[in-house]
Amino acid sequence: MSTDGALPNPPEIQSGVVSSRPLPRWIKGIALVLILLGIGLRCTNLDLKPFWEDEVYTITRTAGYQRTTLEKQLNQKLVTVGDLQRYRNPGSGQSWLETGRALASAAEHTPLYFLLLRPWTQIAGTSVAAVRFLSVVFSIIGLGVCYLLGRSLFPDDGVAGDAAGWGATTLSALSPMLLRYSQEARPYSLWLIFVGLSIWTLLRAWRSSKDSFNKKAWALYGVTLVLAFYTQLLTVLVIFAQGAGLVIYGVMKGNWAQRVLKHWGLTTLISLVFMGPWVALVALRRTSVGYATNWLKESLPFATLIRRWGTGFSYTWLDFPKGTRVLWPLATVALLTGVAIATVYLWRQTRHRNAPEHQRDGIVTLFSSTFIPALIIVLMDVVLGGRRSTVSRYVIPAYLGLVTLTGTSLSLALAGKIGQGKLRVKTIAVGAIATVLVVVSGVSSVQLTQANTWWGLSKNINTMAAAISDAPQAVVVSDRRIGLALELAFHLPDNREIWWTKQQEGESPELPEELKNRPIALFSPSDELKAAIAQGRDLPEDPNYSANQGTLWLLPPP
Repeated sequence: MSTDGALPNPPEIQSGVVSSRPLPRWIKGIALVLILLGIGLRCTNLDLKPFWEDEVYTITRTAGYQRTTLEKQLNQKLVTVGDLQRYRNPGSGQSWLETGRALASAAEHTPLYFLLLRPWTQIAGTSVAAVRFLSVVFSIIGLGVCYLLGRSLFPDDGVAGDAAGWGATTLSALSPMLLRYSQEARPYSLWLIFVGLSIWTLLRAWRSSKDSFNKKAWALYGVTLVLAFYTQLLTVLVIFAQGAGLVIYGVMKGNWAQRVLKHWGLTTLISLVFMGPWVALVALRRTSVGYATNWLKESLPFATLIRRWGTGFSYTWLDFPKGTRVLWPLATVALLTGVAIATVYLWRQTRHRNAPEHQRDGIVTLFSSTFIPALIIVLMDVVLGGRRSTVSRYVIPAYLGLVTLTGTSLSLALAGKIGQGKLRVKTIAVGAIATVLVVVSGVSSVQLTQANTWWGLSKNINTMAAAISDAPQAVVVSDRRIGLALELAFHLPDNREIWWTKQQEGESPELPEELKNRPIALFSPSDELKAAIAQGRDLPEDPNYSANQGTLWLLPPP
């Protein structure tokens, strides 16, 4: 305040745009420390979490092995874990052509990430940490994309854009949900990059085409769409949502922005031509794609859907310790309220700080690109039944939108209150909210890096592997999905033996003579395999270990 007690002068108006005050250097310093902390956490304990089933398929397909190949070569063969290592090694003799065939056999996953992973593993190795570190690299690049997104909301105010970029980057660095996918050998951190870049390049192309068609800008946007699609099939929802965003903005401004829609339509059409080969492959393999994704169609009670939506939403910023999960509903309501307030604030700021031709174009594009795809998936579950919307990796763009929204709003508010020296109560309130959110996110992320598993995955795979390792001479026997059997195997010593079988429907499995008098670690057996084992030795009704991803019986010799 001024010395005479009067309120400070309002911000200056320049060409109809409210001028901004820069984010103080000391706040930028704190933000930089927090961003570096987020990067450090991404590099921490990369090999602590189980190398789970989906990651097993990542590395085996990258190495050039189809699931059917694995099943054929391992069916009813007694092999050591050391023998299995070749299935995760691109240098095991499988060519790039075999990698292509393996990826085409699972057409529900587009190939770009896997094609980048192969040369990476040939250089960095195939240890768990080395394989996962590529996702870390992509995630760090993604932080830079978050800065670009924040800045792009304010094309007419570089100072406000800079503050918004710092805020979006800081919360992205500390988000537990984004941290999870930065440490997983799956395509989602790469997808995040291209979704973010598609928003940024769309805005650049849109804004540069006021009077004419900017071929380079629209071509760059088209490239990001193609790259995003070849990283994740669900990009088709993002493309649709961005078109919807353009229409929404046209309606808001009193016109249909026909020129921009025409440019967008032409660019998208050309992009779809390049996506065509994989779309055709998905169509040709629709039966196998449907089989691989059929579990997503299993309906959940509506109350369970709501609970999981709330939990997934909250994971954007926090992860409670197990004993305090009763606080989830309260936290979800508080965070929803905060997001609503942040939305209204950012909505107003993008009007006041941008010239008329750019008012709210950035926030409409951000909202449509990140939230509409998630809303479509939610509606599919509500109307058609299923659990797609409860799988956080399918709604990754929504998490990008949430951290960008909250980060930009807080940083703009913080810069404004401190820069203007306004009422002390408001300054303290904004600072307190920002501090609480950063501390909660940071503590949650630190806790997450120390945990021995991710949420939603088996908490007993490591325990089961340790128990098997402590059982001398026990042979692992299983007829569970080959990926799950390999998940367990890859956590065992190289000299441990495993026998896996896949019998035809109606057939009864039969142990080879060499296993009938040896101790067995029976992992997640079918009823048929349990019946076959029970013919030669006692099989207790209850397993020694049980979890949502498997069961384990430790059986001595008969």
